[in-house]
Amino acid sequence: MKKTILLLLAALLLCGLFACKPVIPAEKNEASTAPSEPAATESEHTAVLTQTEGPVFSEERARLFSVREDRNTGWVYNGPYDKWGHHEHYHLLIYEDGTAYLFTPNEVFTLTENDDAFLLTVRLFRTENDEEPALTLPAGEVRLSTDGAAVKIEIVSDPLGVLAYDGLDGKALKKEDRGPGETRSEVNRFYVPMEPGTEWFGSFDLGDRQYARLKLAIGENCEMTGTLRFPDGTERPCTMVGNDDGYALIDASGETPELLFYGIKAIDWEKYHAARYELAEFPLDTVCDPFGLCAVDPFSIGRRDWHDQEDERLTYMLGVNLDTVILSMIRDGWTDRTPEIETLHPLFQDFFAWLTKDGQTLVIHYELDFSTPYAVSEAYADAFVLYGADGAVLKWSGAKPIDHAIADGYRLEKDVYFYQLTGGTGAMITGEDEDAYFLDDGRIAIETMPHEGGDGDEDFQIIKVIP
Repeated sequence: MKKTILLLLAALLLCGLFACKPVIPAEKNEASTAPSEPAATESEHTAVLTQTEGPVFSEERARLFSVREDRNTGWVYNGPYDKWGHHEHYHLLIYEDGTAYLFTPNEVFTLTENDDAFLLTVRLFRTENDEEPALTLPAGEVRLSTDGAAVKIEIVSDPLGVLAYDGLDGKALKKEDRGPGETRSEVNRFYVPMEPGTEWFGSFDLGDRQYARLKLAIGENCEMTGTLRFPDGTERPCTMVGNDDGYALIDASGETPELLFYGIKAIDWEKYHAARYELAEFPLDTVCDPFGLCAVDPFSIGRRDWHDQEDERLTYMLGVNLDTVILSMIRDGWTDRTPEIETLHPLFQDFFAWLTKDGQTLVIHYELDFSTPYAVSEAYADAFVLYGADGAVLKWSGAKPIDHAIADGYRLEKDVYFYQLTGGTGAMITGEDEDAYFLDDGRIAIETMPHEGGDGDEDFQIIKVIP
């Protein structure tokens, strides 16, 4: 696999991937090129950055940053909080073995030392469970300098425009008291809507009344594949790959994928507490657009509405008002047993709906949308599983059912949690310190964890939800 990735990287370089012209949003571009505060004194050769730009950095004491001299260190920058309580966060981690990651508000880069600079790459996956990336994109090169107390980033090359988008040039990060240790978080896992069987569409205005049409389908493993049709009738088979924040649409017709589009997940903080929008719409900020797909409008694809066909009702209902869903199911002959769900487990109340029909069981996990006027919350479906009479999974969406053998084999042990065994896949909130998981045999597992990592009670239960 490593050899394949290296060959793929070389092929991308040879095929002129870097020739695409990055499209950088104005506000990001302006932020990344804003000049730093003037030096305190010429004699000290010290560039003093304001509080919102980072720590004080001394050019006089600066030397080139290196993995050999700076291994097992951590460096961080936190920008000022906005009105939503969020801030820009940058984190550089150099592990003892020399592995290095740079976390930015929009991306996670892997760093490789290259003479007096560092090559940055973006790892892109087909599904969130993939161990190896489907594509590794060269994102550019930076030079790192340190004065011992801080590290400064300078962009050397930025072929995709993603480094400027992240505002990296001139950014200074303060040294942390402790290094990163040996525990490593999983980085750059792909997120797409966990809605197998759904279809998504996009229409791109290329100007002069010319349009490109994108059609994607989410498979059983949540891979996202389809076709991009251009105005002249030509079609390209394509795949969406990505990580937590960065997404690429690539031509999947050959061994060397061609980059069709690269973008960053667009976050509308006005809708931040209404995650339901992500269940039906997929907007991205354009970073690199070699085919001019977003010449007029931003990148956005939407899910086909669930009520288009009768047999797709269960597949396409995520994001829909819960009362609407339940009423529709009752009209279709289902029995709503939600009022008695507390008899299965007290924590199921206010988090799950429960319906049965002809030996089948439908369990819906729902969230609350507080973005409605006057802070009136609205419940909406964000995950479901449809079980057969024997507990077999007939359909699911939003939270993939876990292998019941993993749950049956789990035993309570200090500092060992069930979510670690699942990689966090399939977790649904059922309380401040509780997560629930659909299992693949007609049961639901609930894990209770110590509050905020304290010494509180731990518990793990498995509850049967089929009659």
